Amino acid sequence: MDRDTKELLACKSISKRKLRTTIDVEDVRREVAIMRHLPKSPSVMSLREACGDEGTVHLVMELCEGGELLDRIVAQGHYTECAATNVTRTIVVVVQLYHRHDIIHRDLKPENILFTNKKENSPLMVSPSSSSLVSHTSRDPFPISDDFLRTSVISGFSGRKFDGRAQSSKM
Repeated sequence: MDRDTKELLACKSISKRKLRTTIDVEDVRREVAIMRHLPKSPSVMSLREACGDEGTVHLVMELCEGGELLDRIVAQGHYTECAATNVTRTIVVVVQLYHRHDIIHRDLKPENILFTNKKENSPLMVSPSSSSLVSHTSRDPFPISDDFLRTSVISGFSGRKFDGRAQSSKM
């Protein structure tokens, strides 16, 4: 809970024992850096604090009490066209935000789309992803090495900034 505002918050705790490789550590560092880099948005879960102790890294974020999109779809058995439109609209807005800041989410799936509360018409939030990447531009705020990327991930990626038009690529 935020002591000043009394707002309930979520804490993602990552055991340092699970961070066995350099790549594991870099994934967490990149997730924190990306969350700090993105501007505040009602559709993107924001990081309030990142801290750690001897055995754990703690990421304090906004609390989404409504659960995952996948759980709601399964519970309802189907989704109306109107509800699916709202979900799709939120995803597109988030992808645009990420791309405007030269970030590729890479893990958009129903488990990473959360409802802020339990109401039927609850707003949606997209949770961050440790598999997100920063595209390589001249204004890259936190560059990462190409050596880290799998060839299958970067094949066909030119490094150009997304211009909003669909492009076909042969991966």
